[in-house]
Amino acid sequence: VHPYLQGEYLPEKGAPIYQALLPATTEGGWVSYLWKGAKKHTYVRRTNSNLPVGSGN
Repeated sequence: VHPYLQGEYLPEKGAPIYQALLPATTEGGWVSYLWKGAKKHTYVRRTNSNLPVGSGN
C-alpha cells in the first residue's frame, strides 16, 4: 500500500473506484464511473486469487 493510503479505509477513500471494481469477473470487462467530476473508463478483471485489478484513464 502506498504510504499516503496507510491507515485509510479504502472503500471510503476511493468509493467510485472501489464500486467500479466490485463487479469484476475473471473474464474482465469495461466499467465507467465519475472521479472528481471527470468520467473515467477502466478495464477490470479478477485474478485467479479473486483480487480485482483495473487499468484505465
